[in-house]
Amino acid sequence: MRYTGARFTTGLLTLSLIIGCSGCTKINLSGGAKGPPGQPNPAGGPQPSGGQLQVSGGAPPPLEGEWEIDFTVPGGEPQISNVTFAQTDKALAGEGADQSGTVWRIQDGVVNGTNVTFSKVYDGVDPPRPPINYVGQLKFEQSPEFTGWLMEGTYSVKRPDGSTLSGKWVSNPVAGAPQEAEQPPPLQLGQPQQPVAAPPAPESATPDNIGSDKPTDLSGKYHVSYQYNFKKVMGHMWLEHDGGKLGGHGADTTTGESYTLEGGKYKYPEISFVRSYVKGKGGAKVSRKVVFRARISSDGHMIIMKGETQFGGQWDAKLARLR
Repeated sequence: MRYTGARFTTGLLTLSLIIGCSGCTKINLSGGAKGPPGQPNPAGGPQPSGGQLQVSGGAPPPLEGEWEIDFTVPGGEPQISNVTFAQTDKALAGEGADQSGTVWRIQDGVVNGTNVTFSKVYDGVDPPRPPINYVGQLKFEQSPEFTGWLMEGTYSVKRPDGSTLSGKWVSNPVAGAPQEAEQPPPLQLGQPQQPVAAPPAPESATPDNIGSDKPTDLSGKYHVSYQYNFKKVMGHMWLEHDGGKLGGHGADTTTGESYTLEGGKYKYPEISFVRSYVKGKGGAKVSRKVVFRARISSDGHMIIMKGETQFGGQWDAKLARLR
């Protein structure tokens, strides 16, 4: 499989740069962009097809932790943002980053039962960007591939001419986000509720080795954490794999920095690449370069990477979705 997504060299196709466009691609509201049919989502998120979306009889848990937001943009493919939610009573706060690494925060966030509203606000961005208003609903999905809460709805933003641009969005928690409802979802008539069992792990599996499968294509999105200057930095990385070569880009959501990948090499089970951090308008300047090396482990569905940077800091990456 070869990576076919956009390179996003001019950012995320942010709404401030595209509000003059027309037309909008469709996004699957049962689970984001479609992947290969019949294969479970390796990130643990909703499968694009086969599930029944329903509102649970139980109350949803507070919106906490990291969630992924997929949304349509005019004239392009569905895009991805990530946000870390924090809910206090009905008030919703949080900070996120677009695929380009542009950081934003939540303003006027409210959770009222299963109804959710918030605005994405970009601070200190030049040129300024208008707030993007999100309206959605928490829903409980129960299927063989995914059981848990997700959100779906519409967003809107004002164009410079005063008209409104809108689109659709869906959101699901990434690995580790809370999924349990306060009460179990109701049984569906004629369909006994069955527990969703995780696939058995290989007997030799450990936190550092989940299997001996040799993936031929690493292209996709990864959740990444690494140690830098005695601090833990979290972020996302989009790999482009072609034969033995690797490229791509990413962003550290902890710091708001973006980078490109250079000199990437892959020969199972070894992987190495250089992160070239960019700054300035259009990423014209390079602030620093960091070498990453790791070993690959895969069970045929999930891919993990564990290794060290050139400074001796530990880092790891976990596949979020294939491309």
